[in-house]
Amino acid sequence: MSISLFLPLFGFLFWLNGMLAEFFVMFGVVVFHELSHAAVAAGFGIKLKEIELNPMGGQAKLEGLEGYSFKPEMEAAVAMAGPMSNLVFAALGYMVSSTNGFHTPLIDFFIASNVILAGFNMLPALPLDGGRILRSLLVDRLGFTRATNVVIRASKIIGLAMIIGGADAIALAIATRCCSPPESCAGKLFFLSLKPTLSMTSLE
Repeated sequence: MSISLFLPLFGFLFWLNGMLAEFFVMFGVVVFHELSHAAVAAGFGIKLKEIELNPMGGQAKLEGLEGYSFKPEMEAAVAMAGPMSNLVFAALGYMVSSTNGFHTPLIDFFIASNVILAGFNMLPALPLDGGRILRSLLVDRLGFTRATNVVIRASKIIGLAMIIGGADAIALAIATRCCSPPESCAGKLFFLSLKPTLSMTSLE
């Protein structure tokens, strides 16, 4: 297992905020997500090289996957294993939390971490699982290269949308902090400039 040097720093920041237990829960959720990829890949005879962990998540590096040396259905199955395992763990966590005396904030965090990780990874963008699944669906019709290029273009659009959405959220937070209500002071024009984007977001 390869661990980024930034991951302990990430854990230290969690510890400073009194969330060390949450850090280990999230760490475990990511590890099991990647091990699920490896387990399904092993069923196809593909060996696990290593699991790489960093503050942004993880990646199961598998042997023999350079280029496109396996079938589309294999890529789809391996890619789906991670999100599906997260949904299973989220369901198990919900069942445990529904039991009298077992509902705790840490279990809620465990459930939320699994659901969020599954949802994020199903975005149709490479190198996320959703992007790999989309590519596997397009390969037979477009070929590997064209299918990859289509998904890469989709990835760029999704990435840009996430950057704009994140910038809007940060800007709105700053405007709200500086002006209460946001329209009441010098932040008025700044806040108004965000309204078109915020309106589009609320409609989605």
